[in-house]
Amino acid sequence: DLRLMNALSALLFAAAGLMALAALGWWALQSPAFGLTRITVLGDVAHNSAATLRANVAPRVTGNFFTADLGNVRKAFKEVPWVREAVVRREFPNRLRVFVQEHRPVAFWGTDSDTTLVNSFGEVFEANPGDVEQDGLPRLIGPQDQSAQVLAMYRQLAPLFEGVDLGLSR
Repeated sequence: DLRLMNALSALLFAAAGLMALAALGWWALQSPAFGLTRITVLGDVAHNSAATLRANVAPRVTGNFFTADLGNVRKAFKEVPWVREAVVRREFPNRLRVFVQEHRPVAFWGTDSDTTLVNSFGEVFEANPGDVEQDGLPRLIGPQDQSAQVLAMYRQLAPLFEGVDLGLSR
């Protein structure tokens, strides 16, 4: 039957085309031409240089342009001291672009021996206190899950003390 042979040949031709597309896709996923060659770091990086960030994160990036897990790359950037937020995007054909936001310390957190700080969002983060350029940061103490409330209370009380020429340091 001629119609059956035409339908069968069209089906085989479509299957061969799909297999060719799948092979091309597999080649693209495995091709060294799409290996990640550059990580561009943008944003305010006062406590870390872009080169330092790349050096810390690059060994943890696996895969190529198509297979790299951007969630893991973002997590690796956020584990670097002073990094608050990182947004990772792909740039064709073989680059990653990362927008970094660093913590802005507004107070020390915990006892005098603690190395934690509070940022402007009320989040507690771990960093080297020697890297803080601002002298005279207050020291706030409280339950870590209530750091935003403690910072808000400090921001309400500090102007009251400044009105009578007193500083609020703790």
